Amino acid sequence: VDYIDQFPLDYIRAHIMGRQFGFVPFFLDEIGLKKDLKEAITRGSRSEYALLLLHEIVCWPGHGMDPKVEKLVVKAKGEFDIGKDDVIFHPYWAKDGIIKTGSEDIKVSFWQRPGRILAVVANIGKETDAKISIDFKRLNISPQHIKDFESNEVIVAKDECLQIKMSRHDFRLIWIE
Repeated sequence: VDYIDQFPLDYIRAHIMGRQFGFVPFFLDEIGLKKDLKEAITRGSRSEYALLLLHEIVCWPGHGMDPKVEKLVVKAKGEFDIGKDDVIFHPYWAKDGIIKTGSEDIKVSFWQRPGRILAVVANIGKETDAKISIDFKRLNISPQHIKDFESNEVIVAKDECLQIKMSRHDFRLIWIE
């Protein structure tokens, strides 16, 4: 059991995001596992961040967070300059059809700046090969480089479609320039 098992997406949008109140929400992390359960802590941290990133919720890492996962997210957001005035957040629930996935279990939210995108691809289901179609023309971007931010794996877009292997209840940060 992890965060994805415990928090349905509609519950997060209705009760946790904080947009209806006008404040910036912080999710107070508390993974209460013994330190010797490192694999479980990592899985819990990754499932937590899958949900938080999809909803643009900031995590206040408290007791038990995997520091590698936290550093990865902070580094990606920092290099993207996510706090700049020109950043636009596109949530997975938008009905604009810019991004389509071949599965209800694959969700994609992304931040856009002129000439680049930082996308979070989250899998809320079983391990799968995700097919993600992006309408780059509508985003006014002609990508020259697409990579997995964590592994630096180059991802090739074929007909504006990405194929990405996704672990169960996990996320990947995709950098597009």
